[in-house]
Amino acid sequence: ALKRHFGFRESFEAMDILSIVVPVYQNEQNLEDTVPKLLSLETMVPDVRLELVFVDDGSSDRSLELLRRFRAAHPQQL
Repeated sequence: ALKRHFGFRESFEAMDILSIVVPVYQNEQNLEDTVPKLLSLETMVPDVRLELVFVDDGSSDRSLELLRRFRAAHPQQL
């Protein structure tokens, strides 16, 4: 499972959560590519619930708007 992909322990229980915290500041250009790639991790390790936590530090670009759009499409992960 995750050990093969990320170097973690051999297997996970069904309730295990993989949390990834992503700092965001003026990053709208990269979010459109980054979020789908992070979401695809869930298919690599189906036994683990993926939780993505984005921390926006007051971006004045469209970063927060994009994150809200992704959250609407993937409410269980974001």
